Amino acid sequence: VPEMIIKRETDILPVWLCLLLLAAAAVFTYAAATGGGFIWDDYDFVVRNSSLRGGAGLSEFFLRPGTIAFGSGYSSGLYRPLFSLSLALDYRFWGLDPFGYHLTNLFLHLLSAGAVFFLFFALGITRAAALAVALIFTVHPVNTEAVAWISSRANVLFLPFYLLSMLSFIRYRRGGGRFFLLFALGLFSVSLLSKEMAVTLPLLLVALDLSGLTGTPDRKTMFRAWLPFWLLA
Repeated sequence: VPEMIIKRETDILPVWLCLLLLAAAAVFTYAAATGGGFIWDDYDFVVRNSSLRGGAGLSEFFLRPGTIAFGSGYSSGLYRPLFSLSLALDYRFWGLDPFGYHLTNLFLHLLSAGAVFFLFFALGITRAAALAVALIFTVHPVNTEAVAWISSRANVLFLPFYLLSMLSFIRYRRGGGRFFLLFALGLFSVSLLSKEMAVTLPLLLVALDLSGLTGTPDRKTMFRAWLPFWLLA
């Protein structure tokens, strides 16, 4: 295991094969879930949510959190406009066929699995080790509710943008240019609009820098890049 993690020069696994294996693992694990119907909160979020049927304009998903976002007059106090918008897009394509909603959840989970793979590879381990980490993430039962339950869409929606923001930030720290910092901020914004848990990202960026994994030379340089993430949070 130490050799697999440290000796990247022996890396022979192509990226396409790693991604194919992740896709196969995700489909094998969650294919049965795509045949499930609407349950529990799905009736409030989707079936009885009149805002998904064109009753709300695009701006209202962002300007009226609670009632419009969750439908049926239910006020949650949460602000997840992109979660609501994703359900509205599913309704446009699939109507009230739950298969399409489950398919979207599975696709988003697969995006997160790919992001986990690229993130850990960027942190210095081999593709084989990064693939092992991503496979564990892909099939781990802790993700079952997030993937298999339509109303848990916010979990699988915020995470790929969260992880890709970290990846873009690392690329910026390693000399990738200011574009990657702006891209990381954009991805972080999308993640925040999907689920409030994304607010933890600035803490992880600080931890990455202080650990030395990003190669940042001094604290002043670190702080300048941290500040917009904290302000956005």
